[in-house]
Amino acid sequence: MDDHYSRSMHHPTGVPKKPSDYVKSDSCFVSCEPDEEGLAHTAEVLGTDRIVFASDYPHGDCDFPLSVVKFRKRTDISNQPREKILCDNAARLYNLG
Repeated sequence: MDDHYSRSMHHPTGVPKKPSDYVKSDSCFVSCEPDEEGLAHTAEVLGTDRIVFASDYPHGDCDFPLSVVKFRKRTDISNQPREKILCDNAARLYNLG
């Protein structure tokens, strides 16, 4: 995104920063599925403070009712970041205290 932004002859009005600056800001959160393959890499790049668990189930292509169990069994994300992703980050995003 930054490459396109820097090469564009027409910068969008009101977008003074590079896209990566917005993505890395405290106002941008991303969600992940229980088996998201790129999650460990994303956590390395963005950190784990703004990743939330995608809990929009039940629907046809989800792992309901075992999606949280499946996420907790991941070995590529350690315990503390997993808890942040499952609970703490969403509580902060929605100001739930």
